[in-house]
Amino acid sequence: MHHLRHWFQTRTTQQRRQLLAAAAVVAALFGLWLSNQSATVPQKTPTAAEVNLPSKVRVHVVGAVAIPGLYELELGSIANDAISAAGGFTADALQQTVNLARIVSDGEQILVRSLTEVVAGSGDGLISLNLATPSELEGLPGIGPSLAKRIAEYRSQRGSFSSIEEVTSVSGIGTKLFDQIKDLITL
Repeated sequence: MHHLRHWFQTRTTQQRRQLLAAAAVVAALFGLWLSNQSATVPQKTPTAAEVNLPSKVRVHVVGAVAIPGLYELELGSIANDAISAAGGFTADALQQTVNLARIVSDGEQILVRSLTEVVAGSGDGLISLNLATPSELEGLPGIGPSLAKRIAEYRSQRGSFSSIEEVTSVSGIGTKLFDQIKDLITL
């Protein structure tokens, strides 16, 4: 400490003033930094309920179920929950037309096809997007093996097509190809 005092006293008056001013600025900045450290309060991440996100979804279940209708389900529910809410499948339901493990979204319609409906409509010569095998889909113009497989995979992942236009959601089917097949397909 003695050496520091001696060094300080050997400086000119102007140098001492500059050193004192610099020390005052450093002390003020340090004090400001300390006051900001104690004032910082961690922010709590709001929950879904606090930001008013919906916790329910509404799903319209139609076709071969015991009680078709509109059902309100918990967010994150799957198609199986919607079918159960509708009283389950009827005896002639084609259960394979619905992907029961798929998470449902608000406002969607789940269509459960029935065997009697398919048999009654089988004489029209149209290919069902919801029931045809990939090899049957290949009978459509412009649909090869890989595209037929994508249609079947889309149907498996998302459930039955709700309209023939929905087939354009399958990668590789644009408006031009849809125009070629729209009169040859049905649900």
